[in-house]
Amino acid sequence: MNKGLLKVLSATAASAVLLTSAVFPASGATTEEKIAALRAKNKELQTQIDDAEKKMASLKDDISERKAYASQLSGQITDLQSQIDVLDQSIDAIQAKIDVLLVDIEEKNNLIASLEKQVAEAQAEIEDCEKRIAETYERLKQRIRSIYVNGSVSSLELLFSSSSFTAYLEGLELMDGMAKHDDALIKSIEADIAALEDLQEKLEASKKKEEEARVALQEAKSDLEASRAEVEEDKATVSAAKKAIQSKWNDVQAVISELDEKSAEYKALVTAYTRQMNEATAEIDKLLAAQVQAGRMSTGTGTVSGAGFIWPTPYSRSQIFTTTEFGQGGHGGIDINVYGDEQHNKAAVSVAAGKVVTSTFHYSYGNYVVVDHGNGLSTLYAHLYRRDVSVGQSVSQGQQVGIIGNTGHSFGAHLHFEVRVNGGRRNPRNYLP
Repeated sequence: MNKGLLKVLSATAASAVLLTSAVFPASGATTEEKIAALRAKNKELQTQIDDAEKKMASLKDDISERKAYASQLSGQITDLQSQIDVLDQSIDAIQAKIDVLLVDIEEKNNLIASLEKQVAEAQAEIEDCEKRIAETYERLKQRIRSIYVNGSVSSLELLFSSSSFTAYLEGLELMDGMAKHDDALIKSIEADIAALEDLQEKLEASKKKEEEARVALQEAKSDLEASRAEVEEDKATVSAAKKAIQSKWNDVQAVISELDEKSAEYKALVTAYTRQMNEATAEIDKLLAAQVQAGRMSTGTGTVSGAGFIWPTPYSRSQIFTTTEFGQGGHGGIDINVYGDEQHNKAAVSVAAGKVVTSTFHYSYGNYVVVDHGNGLSTLYAHLYRRDVSVGQSVSQGQQVGIIGNTGHSFGAHLHFEVRVNGGRRNPRNYLP
């Protein structure tokens, strides 16, 4: 039975890594396809979690089935963490879509502003053109009215009425000039009418484009609101999953504490969970190594800057003590306790200036933060009650990154602190003052 339980626990722990890699859609997929794939995976995981809950209900109150109950808890912890991983990816994908929508909305707002300006300019030009047409038309009407009142003079009449031939030529030239002026008035009106029609066409086209842009803008805003609602829903599910994981870890610890420390069952569970914790640590190693390879973390010799490190717990030495050192039982860091940290009011601070490259939750490390200090040097702060920094944020030496807590696979509130060079763990004692 113990061997079988050990296999089950090991398999469920190891499956977290496999499930995480399996949910990533193909890199060539569109954002919508990625979101759809993640939604489908989340639905599948939720079904597994619901099925496990039904099985656990029949095991929980049966003392003789404590090991099987612990095994079910372990499987659920793995499934819940996988669900969190999927939802985190989904949130990232939707956030990427939101970022695109925000840019698109800004572009559409700029387009509408430009079109509004074009419409206003076209309307102003139309008004000027209509004014010119009205003025020219009024002059033409006055000219026609004058001809009607005075009557038109023929060339022959002008010749007989002229006192001299020179006067006749001057009168003839005047008549020709007036005729040309009348013709120019008519052509001016015709040109202005043609220009007016062109301006009206352009105005209607601009108004149509503006209306289309407004419709597209409203659709983008609706899509944005829907995406934001999706993100909030996923965040709520992630928050519930984290609480469920913490509750199940507490249940596992309760099962272990009920057993006699000398019993085979106790030893089997402790062995299994130690192995699971080691596998979780290896998973974190793999994630950080991937960040190094992807260029999201610095590389180098790991040399500390001139400012050096400070302690990640900003309290006097009389207030802090360590419970586990680097290398004890394969431990990858040091566990630091602060008197009174059970009240979740003790800070964890960045030991040096740097940039946050990870700020997330893991079923074993709980809430944890990784800060890249440059030159391949990074530090990790785990089991936090609360994370106070986000990925991409720059932090100064001594800046609070979170509150010391008891999340993840943790037996009592403390800070698990690691130092890494190019992703590989180093003894923190060699860096701390």
